[in-house]
Amino acid sequence: MANIALIRGAAMAAPQYTSWKDALQEGLKDYKNFRNAQAIRLERERIAYQKVMQERNKELAGDFKNMTNFDPAGAPNEYRTYFTQKLDTYRNMYAQAAKEYAGDPRKSVVLNDINLKIASLKDIMDTAKQAKLDYVDRERTIRDDGKGGVVTMPTTNSKANDSFTMQLDFLRSRGAFQVIDDENGNPVAVFNAEQFPEETVANFAGKFDKQSGNLIVPIEKLYSENIPFQTQTKRYKEAMQKVHDEIIPKLAKERFDRSFVDDKVNSVIDSLELTDEEKLSIAVDELGFETEEYAGGILFYKKDEEGDMTTIKDKNGNGVYDELDKFIKDSFKIGVEDTWNKYNGHYAKKEKVDGPTKKEETFEDIKSLASSLSELTQNAVGMGPLQEPTDLISAVKDIPAFATSTVESPAARKKIVIQLLKKEGLSDKEANAIAEEQIGNALLYIDKKPINDLKALLTFYNDSLSSTSSLSNSELQQIINETMVDWSSPK
Repeated sequence: MANIALIRGAAMAAPQYTSWKDALQEGLKDYKNFRNAQAIRLERERIAYQKVMQERNKELAGDFKNMTNFDPAGAPNEYRTYFTQKLDTYRNMYAQAAKEYAGDPRKSVVLNDINLKIASLKDIMDTAKQAKLDYVDRERTIRDDGKGGVVTMPTTNSKANDSFTMQLDFLRSRGAFQVIDDENGNPVAVFNAEQFPEETVANFAGKFDKQSGNLIVPIEKLYSENIPFQTQTKRYKEAMQKVHDEIIPKLAKERFDRSFVDDKVNSVIDSLELTDEEKLSIAVDELGFETEEYAGGILFYKKDEEGDMTTIKDKNGNGVYDELDKFIKDSFKIGVEDTWNKYNGHYAKKEKVDGPTKKEETFEDIKSLASSLSELTQNAVGMGPLQEPTDLISAVKDIPAFATSTVESPAARKKIVIQLLKKEGLSDKEANAIAEEQIGNALLYIDKKPINDLKALLTFYNDSLSSTSSLSNSELQQIINETMVDWSSPK
């Protein structure tokens, strides 16, 4: 008989029957769970990636916001094509670097270097624009006279500038050159040699490229080198005026001998350290020399009234500057003899005679002075005798008797008075009224004293003499009566 227990155990251990439909449902359920899990993972990855890209785009936007702003359209024509090409290159470099170095601490350094390159284009543009304005100002002949009008005057350029510098300045201002990069990637300006006179190219051959024959100038030097220098004669004129209008009259009055005068003049000359440009300017703009260029140098020449030629040329191979320096300093001595004789004779005459005859000398001296002053009325400008203060002051200054005095016009004295009054708190109107009253009818001021007429002028001079030399009032009036010139101020 069969073992019922064994049969039941085997039946329980045997796999249960499952229909194919149930199995399919189970499979689909597992697949669905897998797809859902995968979708969730992908969504999370997408969100994470999107967040990263947003941060990166935000970073890139910030980078591009910090890129140097530059518009080639505002550049001069000669630079526009070059700037446009360089800007495109720099922008591409910037964009590439911003992406490649995203999150890299070195990125700021790399981008800053590119920004500096872009900024250099703007610097060149600004410099070029200013250079054009500077050229216009140098060449301008119509200028403000400071009084609301205009005055025509020569250009400020010295005539001593060489032809190469002047032509380059002209071409540079016109943008007559091409901008390219040299073999090292640095911008240069290329000027066609045919734009220069043949003689200039020959005399300045060393400045032109041997291979191409053209003039090639680095942009960094284009607006800082070979700029025409301006007329520079001011210090020379001031020193010359000091010698002839101050030193010699003063020493003659104080009765120093001629050797001492020469020592003082030489001292002024030796202390005048002129720049090379001053030497060139003084020779041409002040002393009237002309120039002739030759290969390697410049010849200075000048013809006198008789047609005789004076030349200055480099003799030691280091430029003509040493020769110019000597000639200019020697020129200080020209006229010293005449100036000395003029003032020395005047003051020697004043001390020549002692005792009773001194009055006679003074009488003749003042009479001569009165006569000289009278002659001024023949050349006076305006209505009435000596109504033009500038003419009067200039003429009086030229008279040795007043060489060491300070001679001022009423207008100059009035201006000083107004300034002093305004410092005390007076208004413009009040200061002007008081100044008008103080000035009155003065023709001029000598050593701050008003001079209204010829008698006042002669009296001023007479009072400056010693008591043994000065004239009495009656003697002074006699001279005025004999002169018979109306020097009174207009009413």
